[in-house]
Amino acid sequence: MCRNIHVLYNFDPPSTEEEVRARLDDVGVRSVWLVGGGELAGSFARAGMITRYVISVIPVLLGDGVRLLGRQGASARLRLESSTRFGDVVQQVYRPVDQPGPTR
Repeated sequence: MCRNIHVLYNFDPPSTEEEVRARLDDVGVRSVWLVGGGELAGSFARAGMITRYVISVIPVLLGDGVRLLGRQGASARLRLESSTRFGDVVQQVYRPVDQPGPTR
């Protein structure tokens, strides 16, 4: 059963850490699953608010694509926690190197 689902839309990504935290605090959100593209993920990464990355690698070669953390220059050094194969798909779980895991 799902409770208290809140959606932040990609067309209006927050741009500062204060704006991100204010939007989440306003609705009482403590944990977020980001789906919406690189710009949204990048805004959370720049704010230092991503404690775990779950990345699925799907075996399709593209000539071009969307950046994982958007165009705004977000980047992160990551440490691999686990890797799981689901058929031809590999799901990798990473934590930022300079950020501790959640304490909850």
